[in-house]
Amino acid sequence: SPRGRWNPVVGEPDVSLVEKFQSRTVVYGGSAALAIVLVAGILVIVILLGNRWSFRWDLTRSQSHSLSAVSRTLLTQVDKPLTLTAFFPDGHPERQRARVVRDLFTRQNPKISLRFQDPDRDPRVAEQAGYRRPGNVLLEYEGRKHLAETFDEERLSEAIRRVLHKERKKIAFLTGHGELSDPRERRGFKTARKALESEGFDLADLNLLKEGEVP
Repeated sequence: SPRGRWNPVVGEPDVSLVEKFQSRTVVYGGSAALAIVLVAGILVIVILLGNRWSFRWDLTRSQSHSLSAVSRTLLTQVDKPLTLTAFFPDGHPERQRARVVRDLFTRQNPKISLRFQDPDRDPRVAEQAGYRRPGNVLLEYEGRKHLAETFDEERLSEAIRRVLHKERKKIAFLTGHGELSDPRERRGFKTARKALESEGFDLADLNLLKEGEVP
C-alpha cells in the first residue's frame, strides 16, 4: 500500500524507518555514554583534589567552625613543629571540643600537633608544665614554652603569638633578706615560679646585698 509502512511483497518494515530508528539509538546511546564519561572524569578530578587539598565551608551564622583572619595569618608564621599538650583528665567532657579546635588549627597548618595528658595519672609532668586546672595547654616551639589557660581559639592564638617570639622577659626573685621562711609559703612560691616559667619568662634569684643594684 502506498500509505503503509510495510513492504507488500516481503512483509517487512520499510528500510528507511529502520535506519532512522538505528541512527536515533546510536545518537542517544552515544550521548549517554559521553555523559557517563564526563561524570566519571569529574569525580576522578574531585577525588584527586580532595586528596591534595581539604575544602570546608562554614555555613554557621557565627562562623564558629572556622578560624578568624587574625588566627590564620598568625599560623602562617609557624614553620617548625608546634606541639600542644592539653591537660584533661580521662573522660573529661571538654576533650571533644578540644579536638574540634585542634582540627581547625591543624587544617590551617599541619605542623601543629596535639596530645592529651591526664594530670591525675602523671602529676609530675603536669607540675613541670605549670598545670593549674583542666583545660590548660602547654605549647612547645623551638625550645620555648608557654601555658595557655584554656583550649579555645583566642587563648591559643595569643599563646602561639608569645611562643613565636624569641625574646624572653626576665623576672628576678629577691633573696638574702629572710624571704619565705614559712614552708607553706615556699611551696606556694615554687608553684608560682613554675607557672611563670610556663608563661615563657626566664627566672633568676637576685641578692641585692651582693649585686648592689637591679640588673
